[in-house]
Amino acid sequence: MEDGKNGEGLANYVGPVLRVGDLADAVVRAIEEDNPGKQVRIVDRGDYVRIHTEQTCRLTKQTLERLLGHAYDLRLLEIDMPSFSGRLKTRGDEYVWYYQTDDATESPAVGGRNS
Repeated sequence: MEDGKNGEGLANYVGPVLRVGDLADAVVRAIEEDNPGKQVRIVDRGDYVRIHTEQTCRLTKQTLERLLGHAYDLRLLEIDMPSFSGRLKTRGDEYVWYYQTDDATESPAVGGRNS
């Protein structure tokens, strides 16, 4: 899905920026599944793709592995993720990108204080 705005006006949209390829395609589908009811915006820049949802963007290892058809260590995503929008909370089984202004002390997406 192309957002039609070339990424403009997406200040509170968060998510990964990935190199184009099979992994990026699987991440797009996984994010669509892991964020039900949210509009997933994709901005294709040729060599890379921006994948965004509003406020929070969740990617689970379980969904990604099912779509890839094999085991996958989420830490490896960082090799193909040169950048991302928002803040990122990582765990072994999920990545959550979230929007937080500098004056906010808590994010409902991760339920904790920012350090």
